[in-house]
Amino acid sequence: MKSLRICVVTHQYGHFWSGVGTYATRLINALADEGHQVTVLCPALSQGVSHYGVTLTEIKGLKFKPTLENWFLLSYYFNKSIQNLLKEKPV
Repeated sequence: MKSLRICVVTHQYGHFWSGVGTYATRLINALADEGHQVTVLCPALSQGVSHYGVTLTEIKGLKFKPTLENWFLLSYYFNKSIQNLLKEKPV
């Protein structure tokens, strides 16, 4: 199978605060185990133990607390981080 470059955007990786964190962590680690190059964009709070083959990219300047206003702010920072990542590593 051909190795893919995959970017996953999540607010939880390496922490199991909820079903989202559990699902994201297991999915990301399984993709890496299959030989894919996985980059994870996440806030500093999610910076936990990284799995082999997973590159963590912290979203700079974001202290995330799950309020309604911050979900919109999180979307903005995710978008900004994706744009910066694409500049550094074009597709």
